[in-house]
Amino acid sequence: MLQLLTRRLLSCDNVPAVLESLLDTSFHTAGAQFGNIQLMNWDTGCLELATQRGFRADFLEYFDRVRVDDGSACALALRQRSEVVVEDVSIESGFSPLSRAVVLNAGVRAVQSLPMISTSGAFLGVLSVHFSTVCRPMRGETEIVKSLVQLAANTIISIRARQDSFDMIRKTRETIATSRDLLLRMEKSGSFADAP
Repeated sequence: MLQLLTRRLLSCDNVPAVLESLLDTSFHTAGAQFGNIQLMNWDTGCLELATQRGFRADFLEYFDRVRVDDGSACALALRQRSEVVVEDVSIESGFSPLSRAVVLNAGVRAVQSLPMISTSGAFLGVLSVHFSTVCRPMRGETEIVKSLVQLAANTIISIRARQDSFDMIRKTRETIATSRDLLLRMEKSGSFADAP
């Protein structure tokens, strides 16, 4: 099963496709009723919601941007750079009162948040799967999801590196074309003849 899921992730050619594939496979593997992925925005210092399944507008608005010091499972996963399992949201001391109310109002009783960290140690975001009952995800399922999360992080880095290379090549070509145009105009206007 892991090989099939791995092939599915590796076949993605853009970041949104990787995120959708990761969320779908994690959602089904863990048997979750809700889920979301937040990517790290290093300019703002916040996790920003990138994709989700099953949540209403009030939950999405509240968790659209999460700071490192917020009282939630995803913020704790960001701070600790490790998996966070909340078996019962209603009694978890790490949740702020408002976060707890928003999560419980969404029908969530348990949460598993996994940081998206590449094999090189780059932190990209957090995958969170949510359950409607008090529970603890099974170890075998958790290990599969952890493998998928790291593979997704590696794939995203690879896609971004390719995109950066394409952008650099495009900008270089634009600069060369602009320079040629300028040189041709200067030659036609005789600007070169005046040069010492």
